[in-house]
Amino acid sequence: MKKLKSSRGETLVETLVAILTVTLASLLFLQMTNSAASINRSTAAADETFQADLSAAEIQSGAASSGTVTLQNGAASYSYGVDVYTSSDGNLTSYAAEGGAS
Repeated sequence: MKKLKSSRGETLVETLVAILTVTLASLLFLQMTNSAASINRSTAAADETFQADLSAAEIQSGAASSGTVTLQNGAASYSYGVDVYTSSDGNLTSYAAEGGAS
């Protein structure tokens, strides 16, 4: 009896390697998607905090401390009293002329 030798089609090993390749690619894509979602959530939280601090600085809410701003132009020097408003985390600072005038 003669053995059948067919060179057409794919072997079982080729099929398993293809399935393994597709599985690994899918897992990598899933991991990238999860990482992107995590980064997006943390960025959204940081942006929300920044926007709240920026709004507080713009309306100059909270307790103000007094300070002095000095401008120098050559030999001339001018000093002005200012109210200093700082955000809760200390990252944003807003200044206003003493007495509330902007």
